[in-house]
Amino acid sequence: MVAHVKPDSLGAAALVAERRAVDVVIRKVHAQTQLLFPSCAAEVFGSFPTNAWVPGASNVDVALALPDAVVTTPRAKMEALEALAASLRHNKWAASVTVVHSVVRPLIFVSTHTAHF
Repeated sequence: MVAHVKPDSLGAAALVAERRAVDVVIRKVHAQTQLLFPSCAAEVFGSFPTNAWVPGASNVDVALALPDAVVTTPRAKMEALEALAASLRHNKWAASVTVVHSVVRPLIFVSTHTAHF
């Protein structure tokens, strides 16, 4: 299903504001990551960059490419993610930060306070 919003409507303005807020969160997460791992790259994938993202209902997927020296072993990778999670928790905009331990693809889930954007 595709929904269309008139460009000059209140709904369109709210959508633009929420997309801008998500862009801010993405930049903040990437900046925080680069403080710990300066050569880290971030890539947004999934519904947000394809405009299939639904405000208030969709998550935003960001893949972080940590430097090889940081992720030499699964344990080192988890320690790096735990350090990043601890760093993210210090931000007022972060409502919760959870690390999901997995051998295949460890994750960090971050929920935000929308009032900060």
